[in-house]
Amino acid sequence: GSTYQIAVAGARDASQNVATGDVTLHLTEVPDNDYFANALLFPPGVTTVYDDNSSATLEAGEPPHAGNPGGKSVWWTWTAPSAGTVKLSTANSSFDTLLAAYTGTAVNALTAVAQNDNANDAVTTSALEFTAAAGQRYQIAVDGKTAVSGTIALSLQFSSDFPVIKIQPTSQS
Repeated sequence: GSTYQIAVAGARDASQNVATGDVTLHLTEVPDNDYFANALLFPPGVTTVYDDNSSATLEAGEPPHAGNPGGKSVWWTWTAPSAGTVKLSTANSSFDTLLAAYTGTAVNALTAVAQNDNANDAVTTSALEFTAAAGQRYQIAVDGKTAVSGTIALSLQFSSDFPVIKIQPTSQS
């Protein structure tokens, strides 16, 4: 925590009287994952994470997600354990979301993998799907269309491309 000192002074009118009145200070804390460099790790084994972007901001150099400048983005990072299919969704979020997945290590030099604004015509939440490469780190952004905000429910489903053995081979001896 940091300690801040705030000074407030009243202006003087033509008679050199100091103006008086009430001052209201509203402090809001930005989310930990407001900046790309502070992206939260999407926890292994967890399918849905929850957050709030009400106090989030747009970072300098940040790309427009799904073609919209947004303005209230938060970030996660996830590494594919193997090759496979990734499905991301903001279903059950409380606002009109923008969703994007990228590769890259700097907010101003990202490569878009998949982006979405509105999973279908009946909803304002987003969903996307892409093929993941084994060991690749992906950066995931959730933003509010035209800077709207609220509660985020971000879901990640991963299906490995490894074949599933349903019947064990029988012994040949």
